[in-house]
Amino acid sequence: MAILLDDSNQTLIKNSPYYKEIDKQLTLAQQALESPIRGSFIDRKGKLTNNLSIMLSALQNAVKHDDTNLDLLANLASAYIFNNKIEQGINLYRTILYSEPHNTNILFRYGYWCHYAGRNTEYNVALHRLKKLSSDKANLLYALPKTLTRCISRPITNTVPSYTKNIDALIVLGFKLNSDGSVPSMLKERLTLCRHIAIQFPLAKIIVTGGVQQNGITEAEAMAEWLIGSGIEKARILIEPYAKNTIENIQLSVKLLTHHHLHNNLIITSACHGHRAHALFTSYSLNQHLNNHTFMPVTVINPATDTYDSPTRNQKLSIYLDCLRVCQFNAFSYRQLQYM
Repeated sequence: MAILLDDSNQTLIKNSPYYKEIDKQLTLAQQALESPIRGSFIDRKGKLTNNLSIMLSALQNAVKHDDTNLDLLANLASAYIFNNKIEQGINLYRTILYSEPHNTNILFRYGYWCHYAGRNTEYNVALHRLKKLSSDKANLLYALPKTLTRCISRPITNTVPSYTKNIDALIVLGFKLNSDGSVPSMLKERLTLCRHIAIQFPLAKIIVTGGVQQNGITEAEAMAEWLIGSGIEKARILIEPYAKNTIENIQLSVKLLTHHHLHNNLIITSACHGHRAHALFTSYSLNQHLNNHTFMPVTVINPATDTYDSPTRNQKLSIYLDCLRVCQFNAFSYRQLQYM
């Protein structure tokens, strides 16, 4: 059962019809967030929908029963953002700030999404207000959007620039293995590119990251075996066999980089993933104050199909959402919901 905690000067009796209905809607929203289904599907009424729209509808219904609960409103604002309704989300964050002007988490989110939407005057006002409340969050609100703009605008390439002289590590991001544990074609392309670059930079370490198993072997273990079989020395390879998603890929890989004092790094992935990986690695290092870490994406590119000089609108939104998560601003980290 979803739990509604009463710490916003509201008095909701647990057994009242209002509480029961809010609890019901929060449970629906939680189920939608935890669902593995991310695409569109036909609901029970025969309409085309998806789990994000279900979540939004449930939170809208909950707010109808208590439109003064700031936690509910904050969750609804995040739901608007997830559904690409950016203006509604921003305006709702602003409404919350009328009641809680010193809420630094809401103020950060308000400024962050104002920058995304090009509402620069409001972004600057939010930044100025945040500086008076939290220097750490203000510094991140100043630096993070600039970092994302730089990462997203950088053209994707499948070669290391000729001016690059020193690379400490190559980070190969995993991909789902075949059911028998063998390396699929997309991952083999990444590993082939890694091997080519590893020959160019013989002193560079290689991090293979991915913990999802097939037939008893993790992505990282399968990648290490492939590289060793292709002639790469085992001693060069650092295996990260625990990450279950891209966020964990970044967190655990950076932990290895820090432990081994590896600072200048290449990210090896596919073209469709290049901007996102670059933004996430850079944002996480920024949030961890690892100013001496640099990242450059080098991707597998199919000239016939890959045109990823800049991400699509939906890809850009996904990057901005994930960069908040990697900086520990989970979208639904309020008291009613926890984004999984």
